[in-house]
Amino acid sequence: MEISFIVTSYKFEKYIVQCVESILSQELDVEYEVLVRDDHSQDNTNQLLIENFGHLDNVRIIESESNLGAFGNLKLLISLARGRYIVHIDGDDFFTSTKRISEQYRFLEENPDFAMNCSGYRQMNDRGEFSVHHHPLVEEADQKDMSENNWVTFGRMWRKEATETPDWISKMPYLDWVFNYMIARNGKIKCDFEESGVYRISDDGMFSKKPRSEKRINYLSTTSALSNMYELDRKIITITDCFVRNQQIENKLSISLGKSKSLNNDVMLISNTPVSKDLMSLCDFFLYDKRNQLFEKEYENTEPVDFYVSAGDFMIHNVVSGMQRHGLSVLINLYNSVAHAKTLGYKYFQRIECDDLFGPESLKKIKELQEECVALNKRGVFYVNDNEANISFHYFFWEIDHFLENVYKISKESDYEEFVRSRKPIPKFMIAEEFIYESIVRDLDNFVIKDGGKMDIDFPDTDWNTETSDSNMGSKYNGCITGIYRSDRGDIVCSYNYSVDRRFRKIIVVKENGEEDTVYHDLAVRGSWSYHQFDLVKEIRVYEMINGEMIYSQKREETDSYITF
Repeated sequence: MEISFIVTSYKFEKYIVQCVESILSQELDVEYEVLVRDDHSQDNTNQLLIENFGHLDNVRIIESESNLGAFGNLKLLISLARGRYIVHIDGDDFFTSTKRISEQYRFLEENPDFAMNCSGYRQMNDRGEFSVHHHPLVEEADQKDMSENNWVTFGRMWRKEATETPDWISKMPYLDWVFNYMIARNGKIKCDFEESGVYRISDDGMFSKKPRSEKRINYLSTTSALSNMYELDRKIITITDCFVRNQQIENKLSISLGKSKSLNNDVMLISNTPVSKDLMSLCDFFLYDKRNQLFEKEYENTEPVDFYVSAGDFMIHNVVSGMQRHGLSVLINLYNSVAHAKTLGYKYFQRIECDDLFGPESLKKIKELQEECVALNKRGVFYVNDNEANISFHYFFWEIDHFLENVYKISKESDYEEFVRSRKPIPKFMIAEEFIYESIVRDLDNFVIKDGGKMDIDFPDTDWNTETSDSNMGSKYNGCITGIYRSDRGDIVCSYNYSVDRRFRKIIVVKENGEEDTVYHDLAVRGSWSYHQFDLVKEIRVYEMINGEMIYSQKREETDSYITF
């Protein structure tokens, strides 16, 4: 299939037949199809389509069960189109030339550096009176041109492979303009002088009769959004914070930095450890703070934190005290790196966890989130965990000035203590994710807020939390957590090795009936795991086989950790 004509319609029963007939009159020697969908207007549009064109194999009348809106209708039809090229026309407009589409098709076939072709038009009012011929004011337009004005006119044909339809476009005042801008990112736009059709100006039409003042406001809003989008890559810096304590982390950080660079944004790495020259070569900026400041004091009203890690076909959830010792260095490093980015001239930053490995689909989503934020004139993007009143540190995007104006500066633990004491009515310890949430919660309307529970959907090919900080583990575990975990299969005794060295454990398992079993977990390398399944476990005693000493014991009531299969 070469060409798909897509016809969007809403309450166009008076015009729809003329529109489709003008498509069928096109002189084409290639295979084409016509897709028409009335957006649930509940008039006679569908009946007229069936009566006049239902017998034609190349006309597809798409039934509607709900109203999708102008952009939703367009997006659906694009997804159903089978042609290499797409031509869009609204159901109240019509073609006057029978040859222009064929000419546009040949042009795009012969000029692969162009992604779209459009042509001139006339307007017609409700009385059937035609305007003078309107022709494009430029012969061609690129992405920068399209950020300044919508140079696209009538009869737009584009390569389907150049189509981008993120949902946020539906929130923009001029959908077509933003859509055309997105096409221009994939190739130039050719604007032909010749007339190809008619825009109808009616109360029902897409070419609306809005007041000139309203159109002006919408024009300025769209220009500002697209200009910011055009400059976006040069205004964003990606910040990654990593404590490089072994070769495995360095290898993963190297992969993560490489993926970050593929976003075409500069990258800043901040660390409390020195890093290799190879790692520094992957960054545009490297900040080193040899102080690895951890929370040393004890705080009241702490809440448990879930440090989870993937192991084969199951997920280990280690639920530990909410102290999150390394959270202090995280907050200090974040503020210092953002403040430095400000001095370098950047307008936005995005934070990416060093141990999250984003796949191609996830990286595409990141670009979409950046553009949505800027196009809608928001201050940032956060995934918020509603039940826990905190944001996800896996990914967020933020305007630098807004961050510096609203985030309490933490340089040392006493700064954090002062912040905690100021909280009313009850001072409480906050993990870094909750601390940042406190900085935005009163201003959520100025942010793009996403559901933290749907990150796996938005980032389907990302491996999360591939490393866990030793500071969250406790020294008694000696780099390897062996514990009792609840599950829907009964109690699990599981060991996961976070160290780079072999860990060989003997575990005495005391079952609920008082019987004891002895199991062994031999974990050769970092990331290796082993588990045994029981009905009910009362207690375990854990021994290091290297010296035969018991290193700790754990009772079932002492842990809230669990495993999901």
